[in-house]
Amino acid sequence: METLLVNGRMSPWVAETYEFQRLNPAQSTLLVFDGTADPLRDASYKLAQALILFAKSCGVCMGVPLVGLEDAYLAVKEGKHSGTRL
Repeated sequence: METLLVNGRMSPWVAETYEFQRLNPAQSTLLVFDGTADPLRDASYKLAQALILFAKSCGVCMGVPLVGLEDAYLAVKEGKHSGTRL
């Protein structure tokens, strides 16, 4: 089962999150937000976008639109992803 690990770089548990991801890197994706300890509180919009993209990569939520990410998504899909940030 694919797992998304989310943490803030300033979190007191960032080292543990990295270690947890190293246990099974093939089935886990690590998302670390800069400048925050609590991404749910401080970066909720970006976290919501990341969750939608993660769900889509797992084959679920295909009908949910990528609000604000349409251009970046198409660039990555077409292979023009150099410098494109999602």
